[in-house]
Amino acid sequence: MTERLKFGLNLAGFDPALETAKLSKTAEEQGFEHVWIADENPSPLCRDVVVNVTTVAIKTSRIKIGTGICNFYTRHPALLATFVASVDEMAPGRIILGVGPGGDMPLRPLGIKMWEKPLGTVREGIEVVNRLLSGETVDFEGEMIRAKGAKLSFLSKARIPIYLAARSPRFMQMIGEIADGSLLNTPFHYMKKATSIIKEGTEKAGRSMRDLDIGNILPFAIEERTEMAQEKVKRLATFMSAFTSDAVHDELGTKPEKIRAIRENVGTGRIDKAASFMTSDMIDEFSVAGTPADCLERVEQFARSGVTQMIFVIPEGAEGIKSAGSRIISAFKSR
Repeated sequence: MTERLKFGLNLAGFDPALETAKLSKTAEEQGFEHVWIADENPSPLCRDVVVNVTTVAIKTSRIKIGTGICNFYTRHPALLATFVASVDEMAPGRIILGVGPGGDMPLRPLGIKMWEKPLGTVREGIEVVNRLLSGETVDFEGEMIRAKGAKLSFLSKARIPIYLAARSPRFMQMIGEIADGSLLNTPFHYMKKATSIIKEGTEKAGRSMRDLDIGNILPFAIEERTEMAQEKVKRLATFMSAFTSDAVHDELGTKPEKIRAIRENVGTGRIDKAASFMTSDMIDEFSVAGTPADCLERVEQFARSGVTQMIFVIPEGAEGIKSAGSRIISAFKSR
């Protein structure tokens, strides 16, 4: 399984588009095969994902570019299909549409009800996108999504993959049923369980795990001392922990009062207070952070658990990307 492992970089989209493109180019030069760009609009922190992806497509030449993630509440599937088909004309075969149920940052400012029928909405949205990208004229009357005579007048030469974000078992199973890949945020000791749930979905749909790219997004930092690396990713790991489902925390044995305290403080913007509840073991679950040898071993462990794409969130910008490239990606690929 490890020979299939690829590396991706997750970017928040907080920087101007040209800076996001510059970081993506650095990632391309350092051996990353994918870059994933967040869609949290209209969060005041984020630049528009369409602008970011388009700029990255123009400024890079090899790296695959995905949305990480768009949702079907703020962006109709017909608009998403038009977007990815359009940018694919500039970067043929390099565009991926990452979708999911969305979160607080893109939904709440628009007054959209949080996670209304999320499973059905995502399933309907993926169906509409796929039908449009295949050239159909789409009339669709779903429970949450509707389309009337929607059609693209132009099509991409290659099929555009759709990856699905998942933090809960039901979404993980849906990955196996209808997606081309995953954008998980799965802690280490739940990874084998997650891949087994995804496999249940593939078996239900008559598919194979070999058809899927199992991507897992986690914070990354490398230092000569583990404590220093963990300190760099502590806030990011806190967010990962806060938004992970109760089902996953139950499997990990997280004390309910601890995760409740983390969520309450994250929800009220007291991130440092929330992070104070994160133990070293919890940071270790929700990140790849430590010495070079420890990070390399953890990457290999994830690969043996079924991950085919390690996606790093790197808090140190270009220098962190270069460290990941020289000390992890190069080392891993030379083995």
